[in-house]
Amino acid sequence: MNKVYIGSTMCGLAKLESNHRNARDLGYTMSKFRTGLEGELAEGKFSWLVKPDLRTQREVEELEGNAINKYLPEYNKDYNPVASSERYGRYDQEIAQKETFRGVYMFEVDV
Repeated sequence: MNKVYIGSTMCGLAKLESNHRNARDLGYTMSKFRTGLEGELAEGKFSWLVKPDLRTQREVEELEGNAINKYLPEYNKDYNPVASSERYGRYDQEIAQKETFRGVYMFEVDV
């Protein structure tokens, strides 16, 4: 199996998968990864790389960034989620500072 995308979430895997696979119908931004799910990545699988636990957004994004830089998934656009959240002021939001169940997921395809 080849890890082609890594992300972090507060959602369960079923909801996360539905959000990604149905992104176009839900009016979400169509990233390279979400577009790939409509074609060449249709048969891949979502799973936990780091199971959800009580974490802040910064804590989970540090784990996510470490995993991204270890596996270098080809469908990730952003290889530094902490820097992106700092740049866009995401850590200033109350929900980001609250410890909530958050995990790091991966999407894998057969090689």
